[in-house]
Amino acid sequence: MAITTGTTWDIVLNAVPTRTTVEQAVSARAAYQDALHSRAVVVDLRPADDRAGSGAIHPDLGAVTIEPRELPTWLVHSGRGTDAILLTQDGTLAAELAAGLDAVGIARTSYVTGGFTAWRTAGLPVITAG
Repeated sequence: MAITTGTTWDIVLNAVPTRTTVEQAVSARAAYQDALHSRAVVVDLRPADDRAGSGAIHPDLGAVTIEPRELPTWLVHSGRGTDAILLTQDGTLAAELAAGLDAVGIARTSYVTGGFTAWRTAGLPVITAG
């Protein structure tokens, strides 16, 4: 049993994962096109170790890197609207977060199917350390 503060975000993070919808899932290439044409912002939720080990989305795409717990606050205060594409290493956490946010009506979000692994496999722009 998790201890929460009772805020909406605590409830979302500690809830049993909900089923995601097909509409929330986007391919890595679709996410790239949306970011490239400023239709949405890619939000990289991976830990620093994952980004250091496997790379990060190229900065020219305007991706934002934040911790998962900071996501609702960022969505509310970003001023970029509500179109956000969530990205995690394999897409699992991103799918759960997108479904949770949709369930409480915080924002319209989608997620990259297959996560950063799919992004990299598709040959989309990344930067690596070193």
